[in-house]
Amino acid sequence: MRSTQAKLSLLRSFIGFSVFVKLLFTGLGIDNAITTSKNTSFQASGRRRFMDTSAP
Repeated sequence: MRSTQAKLSLLRSFIGFSVFVKLLFTGLGIDNAITTSKNTSFQASGRRRFMDTSAP
């Protein structure tokens, strides 16, 4: 029971921290740039990996 409570508190603190960082980046105005660049690079690598695996 206590381990579940510890996991929940850890998860809650992690979510709070990530939200805080996101708010900080948004305040600085670089959150969108980071998100878009990360998404495009991830999609490109994922597509490339999928092509490699599907090739005969």
